[in-house]
Amino acid sequence: MKRNIWLIYTILLLAAVCITGSSFLSGNFDTEEAVEINHQEGDWQNRQIGRNYPLNRGVYQVTVDYEAGISNNYIFAGSEKNPEKTGCDRLLLERGKKQETFLVWISGKVEDFAVLSEYRGVETFSISRIRIQETNLGRWHDLFCVLTAGLVLFGVLKLVMTENPLKRKRLAVSGCLVLITLLSSIPLYSRGVYVGHDSGFHFNRIEGVWQGLLSGQFPVRIQPNWLHGYGYAVSICYGDILLYIPGFLRLIGFSVQEAYEWFVFLVNGAAAVVSYYCWKKMFGQEKTALLGSFLYTLSIYRLANVYTRAAVGEYCAMIFLPVVVYGFWCILGKEGEKKNWIPLMLGFSGLLQTHILSCEITGLFSIFLCLILIRRVLKKENLLALIKAAAGTLCINAWFLVPFLEYMLRERLQINQVVLAGEAIQELGAGAEQIFRVFAHGTGIPMMLEGWGQERFPFAVGLSLQFGMLLICWVWFKYRKKNPQAGQAGFLLLLAGVSIIAASRYFPWDILIASGLGFLASIQFPWRFLGIATVLLCTGCCGAFGVLAEEMKGKTWIVRSCIMCLLAASVVSAGYMAVTYLDTAERIE
Repeated sequence: MKRNIWLIYTILLLAAVCITGSSFLSGNFDTEEAVEINHQEGDWQNRQIGRNYPLNRGVYQVTVDYEAGISNNYIFAGSEKNPEKTGCDRLLLERGKKQETFLVWISGKVEDFAVLSEYRGVETFSISRIRIQETNLGRWHDLFCVLTAGLVLFGVLKLVMTENPLKRKRLAVSGCLVLITLLSSIPLYSRGVYVGHDSGFHFNRIEGVWQGLLSGQFPVRIQPNWLHGYGYAVSICYGDILLYIPGFLRLIGFSVQEAYEWFVFLVNGAAAVVSYYCWKKMFGQEKTALLGSFLYTLSIYRLANVYTRAAVGEYCAMIFLPVVVYGFWCILGKEGEKKNWIPLMLGFSGLLQTHILSCEITGLFSIFLCLILIRRVLKKENLLALIKAAAGTLCINAWFLVPFLEYMLRERLQINQVVLAGEAIQELGAGAEQIFRVFAHGTGIPMMLEGWGQERFPFAVGLSLQFGMLLICWVWFKYRKKNPQAGQAGFLLLLAGVSIIAASRYFPWDILIASGLGFLASIQFPWRFLGIATVLLCTGCCGAFGVLAEEMKGKTWIVRSCIMCLLAASVVSAGYMAVTYLDTAERIE
């Protein structure tokens, strides 16, 4: 039976690869047309360039020769009969150029593909030639999708068909992690991509990584697509290591929107898997670790970063926050282990390579933690492990840190000329009514508008973690004297409370900045400390359930009831946020 299934799988995979790969043998569409499009100063208007073209599914390169008196005109393409089958961005035509090229993605056969220009009624604008060429990007895209689907199916069959009990257990865990990823990715299933506050900036970063790779850079340092083609040092000031994933997808024919959605899906999966692994190592129980992964991946603040804010750096950094917690646990909570400094080094390296501000915030909180636990920190083996972790982080990230610090110290940038000038940030903190709101609206008001986010922005720990706080309090109060893990859960709740206060507008940030700690202004928005609060509360919930599982072996229904309450609260609060987000967020096809 197994042999037959694998034989069928192999035949189907080979057939799919052969069918997809055969498209490389067909000729590419290529046409060129001379046109006479001349605009004089006058009304704003759109005009079709050349005739309509029947095109099949694929990725096409459009080239236009033009002259423009001002950089204020656009070129784009589409289909009137089947607009949903064509996709491209409107491209600004620069005054100093004579030719421009852009890509168009076509998802199915169209009969009336047309290239259009948008004249904005200022100065002169003319187009003399148009060329449409089919590329192999669409074929590489389809082949990659077939191979990826085949690999996923192979993994599923391998797990499902095993008779080993241990592997069966792994199958159940893997299924739960996939479910967590799917639930956290619901906004990705709609047609088109939903636009968050910072989507435009990060789409440009993805384009910059892609075009930097095409220009021969590795690693990419100066992204060539910024500032009208002059380039900008985005990759020096901002860690891009995970953006090579969507950058690679762009190289093999994915559109930037499609690459971004797949990237978000993978980040959600990484958050689920990494948090599960860390809490499994800390507490030794699959169910406890899965609960923590569920609460963390579907936490309101993380989802707000992913969808409402589209804060790529920050939500990528949240993958590594559980690793940092695990790292401190290895050094300060589980003393005597060899190489216990490696997880902390990896956690801070991940933060550095994804979001400098998250690394700064986590570093500040780590200093606070070390001051509280100063007696443990000063133990020889612990202090040595912390020094190794810090030194290792600096060494393996020197390739990024050295140019970053050079630019920060020597160049005139927005961050060191304005943000670090000591401006007040306290009023930008979250209010208590936002942090403890039961249901957080999924769409916030953009930051540049007056009154932004004070009413609806999802600065919240979420209903599930509010229940979790009550659970930790109960476990600490009842079992702290006979179970050390209950005391640890209470300590985590205390640290989470400190981070919540730091995230609020009630913490004296302005006083600290005015007293000479001007670098704190770089935090910009104190509510970023909610990321620290979220990971600490999830860790505390895991610890509390570990205590309950140990102390209530004869009353498992209580433990199960608590788990179901937390899971239900997480689904309800995250579901409400997702529904309101899908109803109100801007979407582009």
